[in-house]
Amino acid sequence: MQLEEILPKLTEWFAPEEHKDRTLPGGGRWFYIPHQSITQRLNAVCPGHWHTKVNSTNIAGDYTVVIVELSICGVTRTGIGDDKTFPELNDNGKAKIIGTPPVRAFRSAFKDAAEQFGICAYLDDQKAKRNEFAQYMAKKGDQRANKFITENGWVEQPKEKPEPIGRDSLMKSTKSQLDRLKWTSATEAEYLSKTFGVESRTQLSNNQLSSFLGYLKSLELPINSPKLSSVSSVEVAPLSPPVLDRNLINAEIDSLLKRKNISVKQAQDALDELLGVRSRQHLSDNQLTQFLDYLKSTKEVTTIK
Repeated sequence: MQLEEILPKLTEWFAPEEHKDRTLPGGGRWFYIPHQSITQRLNAVCPGHWHTKVNSTNIAGDYTVVIVELSICGVTRTGIGDDKTFPELNDNGKAKIIGTPPVRAFRSAFKDAAEQFGICAYLDDQKAKRNEFAQYMAKKGDQRANKFITENGWVEQPKEKPEPIGRDSLMKSTKSQLDRLKWTSATEAEYLSKTFGVESRTQLSNNQLSSFLGYLKSLELPINSPKLSSVSSVEVAPLSPPVLDRNLINAEIDSLLKRKNISVKQAQDALDELLGVRSRQHLSDNQLTQFLDYLKSTKEVTTIK
C-alpha cells in the first residue's frame, strides 16, 4: 500500500455529523474533528499501515508539551501539542476538562501531525470558504454552519457602489463652469456649433466634453463682460498651450489620485472612457492637461473596490 494511493480517501471531508463545535476564546463558534474520528478513518483506510510514537514530553511554563510522530505507509510527520499543566477547577475542586494534560496534549499533537498529511486541513479554511462549507453541511440537513456564519459575524456586507468617475461628473462640472461664466444657452450653442459642429453638449463624446470643460476652466472673465459681451465674440477653443512640464503634471495627477482616493483601476477606466487609452504615457500634452482638469472636477471617492 502506497501513501499516494490512499491519500485522497484520507483527506476527504468528514461527514457533517462527525463535526463537533466549540466556542473560541475570543468568541464565535468553530468546527473540529475529534481525534477518535481521525483514528477511525486511519483504521478504515489503511489498517495496519499506520502508527504513532511519542517523541518527547516536556513542561514549558504553564503547559505540558508533547511531540508525536505519525507514520502512514512509511511516511512520517511530526506534530506538536500542548495543554495547561494545571487546568482550571470547578466548584467541586475537579478539573473542568476531561483527560489529563499529557493525554490532551498527545491528542492535540496527533491531530497536528494528521493535518500535515492533509487530514482535516479543510477546517482551517472554514471561514474563508464558509459558504461552500455551509452548503456541504446543509446537504445532510445540518444547519449549524449557516447559523455560525451569522453568529460569528462572517456575513458579507454589500459593498457600496463607488461614486462614478465618468460622464455624469463631467456634465455636472461643465454646467458649474457655464454658470460661473454666466454663459447663456445661445452662447453655449454657438460655441459648440463652431467648435464641434453640434448644438448641445449632450451630443458631445466624453473626450469632447472633457475638452469643452478644460476650455471653460481656462476662461477667467464672464462672457457678458465688456470685452466679451456679444455672442458673436465667442471663438473656438484656443490654440495649443505652450509646452508643458509633463513631470509636474503627472506629479499633480498622482497627488490628486491619492487625495481623492481614486484607485489605479478607476483612473485607467476613466482614461479609457474619456480618451481611449489605458496609460497616461499615451496622452498628448493637451490630453494630459484635460485629464488633470477632469480629476480636479471629480469629487473624492469615499469607497474603493
